[in-house]
Amino acid sequence: CELLHSTCQMSIYTGYSMGRRYVPAAQSETFAQDAVDMLDFANAAPASSPWAAVRERMGHAAPFGLSRVEVGNEERDMSGEGYPAHYELITRRLWAAYPSLHIVASGRWGPPIEGSPCLTGQRCDLWDDHYYRPPDVMAAMGGEYDRYNRSLPKVYVGEFAANGGAKRSLRAALAEAIFMIGFERNADVVVASSFAPLCNNVRGTQWAYNLVNLNSSRLFVLPSYH
Repeated sequence: CELLHSTCQMSIYTGYSMGRRYVPAAQSETFAQDAVDMLDFANAAPASSPWAAVRERMGHAAPFGLSRVEVGNEERDMSGEGYPAHYELITRRLWAAYPSLHIVASGRWGPPIEGSPCLTGQRCDLWDDHYYRPPDVMAAMGGEYDRYNRSLPKVYVGEFAANGGAKRSLRAALAEAIFMIGFERNADVVVASSFAPLCNNVRGTQWAYNLVNLNSSRLFVLPSYH
């Protein structure tokens, strides 16, 4: 991120893995402590934290200035014992250690979000919306955030692509551009966005539609890159 002069955002595990149930909420205490240690490594003064001292020994005495993290990703269970309970436990620990930290919550990505901590009184600085659509559908979504309820949290569109059919085409790139114009027009709400998937080693492909594709000596990009 320093080399790219970009804002860094780290993700924090909540105890949920896709296709499985959450671990008991008390076990998320471990993940909360791991997250605090990570922030100490990134931001604390070397004399004040053993993890910051590790950073200094690695050759980076100055803090990284990590100011934003995401708690969870594509969380599904919005029941009282699901995501809201784990989000509350982890964010309480994070804000106790770093009160000015901006925290992104799992947002709208498909399943119902009724019961989300962002809708039931917990603090959410942002939430993370994800969109994977066919090109013609995404092209029609240029006004998606024109209609956004401004009483809801601000938005980080953390994943989006016109990858329906997985065809690498100018049509898909234009659809994504139309969608992104809507982000710019509604910059009071959409504060950040990122294409996904971003990088792909062609010798170990998981997804068929990726922005930057590479092997050990060459790379090519989608029309969307331009």
